[in-house]
Amino acid sequence: NSGSGTDPQVIVRTQGSPKLSTRPVGFSTWQENNMEWRSYVLQKGHIQVVTAEKLQLRYSLLKQILQSVLIPLILTLILCILLILWIVRVEFQPLDQIAQRVKQRKQHFSTATTELLELKAQNIPQEIQPFVDSLVELVQNLHQSLENEKSFSAFAAHELRSPLTAIKTHVQLSKLMLAQAQIEPEKLLNNLEKAEISIQRYQQLLEQLLLLSKTETQLPPLSDQTDVGLCLKHVITELEKKYTDLSQQLDVDWTSLSATALPHATLSIVLKNLIENAYLHAHLHTHLHGTGQFNCERSWQGIKRCGVKSADPKILA
Repeated sequence: NSGSGTDPQVIVRTQGSPKLSTRPVGFSTWQENNMEWRSYVLQKGHIQVVTAEKLQLRYSLLKQILQSVLIPLILTLILCILLILWIVRVEFQPLDQIAQRVKQRKQHFSTATTELLELKAQNIPQEIQPFVDSLVELVQNLHQSLENEKSFSAFAAHELRSPLTAIKTHVQLSKLMLAQAQIEPEKLLNNLEKAEISIQRYQQLLEQLLLLSKTETQLPPLSDQTDVGLCLKHVITELEKKYTDLSQQLDVDWTSLSATALPHATLSIVLKNLIENAYLHAHLHTHLHGTGQFNCERSWQGIKRCGVKSADPKILA
């Protein structure tokens, strides 16, 4: 209590407290007897209230609070991180199995692919199940595509063997005739013509194989429709360059032709082979007549099976 005199009077004080009567109003930090204090003075009229606390005690309380709250929090955070890592590792263990199978490069491709497809990964998280299914399907499609490439290469080698053998035979006969004393020009010319025919067949076969390979790699959607009439006119125009009397031997029912779900390149190969085989193998002076129906099965790799149904059996003979 300040009172009316010059010296203030202390009404109540804590035992062992320092001198607080001279402290300024508000917060302040000061030192007494080598001890730091932190005080706050509130004054209302002639009444003044002073609270003080040792800074060492404040630091000790702060340290205890941090030890009781922060250290358990850090330990809990570390345990949570370890638990999350363990859960992720357990949940993604099937993906690790798939990765280990993929890394086995020493195995044959067919064997590795078969084992990967037969791998039944269990407990895969639902969030990545579509990704795993798509990955396995992609590997399966890639394996099937490579098998198709092998089959295509084997088929191409088999088909190219016959024209090459024919060319080799005719060239050898021509060399034998030239080596003889008496050369028969007619037989020599005949062998050369046959060799030329074989070369043309070889060239045509190569073009068809290249076109077929391009068609399989760049297959348009199944919904695409090709006009059979326009495609047939284009094929006839190309074949007339080789067979001048082809148009006289053909009798096409143009009204029966419509659109079909085949790529233009594939349909051109089918029609070209059909007309050329019919022209070469049919009897002379026989008109080729028929209406065709095209059937084709397709998959993601390309065209699996393609056939032609005709009303005239001679054309398909």
